Amino acid sequence: MRQLRELWRRLRALTSIGDRLARLENLVGPTLGRIEPLLATERLEQELAKPELENPKRLERFGFKALSQFDADGILREIFRRVGEEHRSFVEFGTGDGTENNTVYWLCQGWRGLWIDGSEALHHAQQRNFDWALREGTLACARSFLTRDNINDVVRGRGFTGPIDLLSVDVDGNDYHLWEALTCVEPRVVVVEYNAYVPPRCAGSWPTTQAIAGITRARILARHSRRSKP
Repeated sequence: MRQLRELWRRLRALTSIGDRLARLENLVGPTLGRIEPLLATERLEQELAKPELENPKRLERFGFKALSQFDADGILREIFRRVGEEHRSFVEFGTGDGTENNTVYWLCQGWRGLWIDGSEALHHAQQRNFDWALREGTLACARSFLTRDNINDVVRGRGFTGPIDLLSVDVDGNDYHLWEALTCVEPRVVVVEYNAYVPPRCAGSWPTTQAIAGITRARILARHSRRSKP
């Protein structure tokens, strides 16, 4: 019985502590909500004050995220402010469901373009999320796993050839090889994913995923052959 009373006392103490913490959170929460944006702004100002960003031609200070994953929307807007918009068209592959990529901002600015993704689920999501653009004819969506051999047929088959303003490549692997193989369109600006850990003066690229898969299969077959020998 004594142990039960002690347990009950501790439980009541915990409840009391929890109530006090909740009241404290309610008091401090609004203040933290005001402080966090200030800290973020201060951090941004510290970054922009770095000597390497003093050059007015640098693009970092123009970055903002509207519908892109990071700051691509603002950086691209500044690029096209400098070079102008000529064709107001884009092609992007590796687009996801369309709600967050490098070209949806421009689609909403009245551009026309093509999205390509290999996922059936994401392809259908694009069609649901942007049925208005599909109806207006400002957006075409293609579902295809792109290779060096088929990329021009896929892009050309959706009616995109010749000069365009923007090409965005983000497929996590074959980016360089697809960009190199794409010849049916001529982009003025290209956004392509790269490995920032590799210094600018070093040049190189991964083998295609098909080549990696072929090497892997060859190694598996060779290993199996060695194990099968008496």
